Amino acid sequence: MRHIRIYSWIVVLFCVAVTPVFSNDKDAEESRGRFLKRFDTNGDGKVTKEESRAVLAKEAKQRALKRKADDSRRRFLKRFDTNRDGKVTKEESRAVLAKGAENRKKAKR
Repeated sequence: MRHIRIYSWIVVLFCVAVTPVFSNDKDAEESRGRFLKRFDTNGDGKVTKEESRAVLAKEAKQRALKRKADDSRRRFLKRFDTNRDGKVTKEESRAVLAKGAENRKKAKR
């Protein structure tokens, strides 16, 4: 949890303080607007530690779910894409499922 706290303050400092240095006024204003839209969850025009902590925790959870889904897709392709062309055909899926059914029958004997 400490790393989220540190990261949240780094984000705040970067978005608010550093942005005007690297861009023109219009870009800086747009950047601050995006920052507030992302972190100001109650819409009062201020970002509190609690708001930034909550947003960063939510985003970390979303990244973890995305990684889990990506891993699931990779495992699926590894199992079913027998010719490794990046596509799963009906024939490939039938063959893999038939082999799995055969292995289960053998295991029951």
